[in-house]
Amino acid sequence: MSWPALLLAPLLALLEQALAYALSTPLCQRQMGPWLHLVPAVSLVLVLVCSALALVDWRRRAGQPAGRFISGVSLGMGALCALTIAAMWVPIGWLSPCAG
Repeated sequence: MSWPALLLAPLLALLEQALAYALSTPLCQRQMGPWLHLVPAVSLVLVLVCSALALVDWRRRAGQPAGRFISGVSLGMGALCALTIAAMWVPIGWLSPCAG
């Protein structure tokens, strides 16, 4: 089952960015800034689960070139989205959104 990594992983990356931006002001006003780390953490775990499903599917389709191609593309998409989420998480830790 490789479609979650192909379709849901990019949506999760976009949703993570939108939620982190939308929640930064309300959480900072309530002095709950560390809770901002919850959004990228949950998103990253979900994307890694989707990527793991794609990896299992890629290994299962050893003799099917077309199916293995789709699984490989899904695996690459999941990895790229995981890297994107991790890269968007770094500024939350380095540059505190509540410092200003």
